[in-house]
Amino acid sequence: MIAVNTRQQPGNAVPVHPQVRSMALMLKKAGIGQNEMETVEDSRKRLRAVVKLMGRPSADLAEVRETRIEGPEGSIPVRIYEPRASKSGRAPLVLFFHGGGWILGGLDTSEETLLMLCDLSGAVVVSVDYRLAPEHKFPSGLEDCYISAVWAANNAGALGCDARKLIVCGESAGGNLATATCLLAKRRKGPKIAYQILVYPNVDMVRDMSEHSHSEFGPTPAELEWIIGLYLRNRRESRKPLVSPILGDLRGLPPALIFTAENDPLREQDEDYAKRLREAGVRARTVNYPGAVHGFWNFPNHFDSGDDAVRKAARTIKNL
Repeated sequence: MIAVNTRQQPGNAVPVHPQVRSMALMLKKAGIGQNEMETVEDSRKRLRAVVKLMGRPSADLAEVRETRIEGPEGSIPVRIYEPRASKSGRAPLVLFFHGGGWILGGLDTSEETLLMLCDLSGAVVVSVDYRLAPEHKFPSGLEDCYISAVWAANNAGALGCDARKLIVCGESAGGNLATATCLLAKRRKGPKIAYQILVYPNVDMVRDMSEHSHSEFGPTPAELEWIIGLYLRNRRESRKPLVSPILGDLRGLPPALIFTAENDPLREQDEDYAKRLREAGVRARTVNYPGAVHGFWNFPNHFDSGDDAVRKAARTIKNL
């Protein structure tokens, strides 16, 4: 899940990072407990509360506006972040997909991070409010992401960007959607995506997570099973490469930068995915943050790991 869980599992000997402990204390004081998975709406309400408490967006870092992309099943809301510095038509264009386990989150989820990313990279950033499960099961959200990529490529010039510098970026479930969008673009022969930035993505839904989570911080195996059950129509779909990209033909995908957290049960599958990409001839670099937990990307003003990841992502984008 996108919000940091700080519930320790039995037998956990991993020390708690001071910034994780600090966040846990802030949530406790605000009366925001763990996600108990009682209902989807309760989980959505909790995430909104966490973002409102922890997020410290600096609105003066970028020009922000909203619009809608027309898709075959209705319009897709997007939020566009434009650098305050003038653009010459050569700016990179970043398409961002938020996290939240395919069932939570929206345009406000990563506001703090995207303002900072836009300012540091000089790129135009388009955040996509794709459809969520369980109201819209796979592949609805993924199709929204793909349609947004087509729109971005076709409208790059109007946005003051270079269509050859189209980047997909996603956090958690959004990382899954970002790399799955690359697979879909390959299958459909476009649009051309230059790079993918994946932040602790869930790329292997076939893997048994129970053996990896007993000494890690959330999301727990039960939470992962809960969200997968809401995202997919049946468990057999987890074997589809567009659901579990690690099972796909990765040849010809864009180069990747993958951020991982030491205390995240998804870390191992992300490292395996990077290895699979390299074996397929794709340049893939991983950056792991010691002591970090799932969710650090969204609060760079609180987590040093989040601040560093955004800065590294911005440098990568700027150097394309």
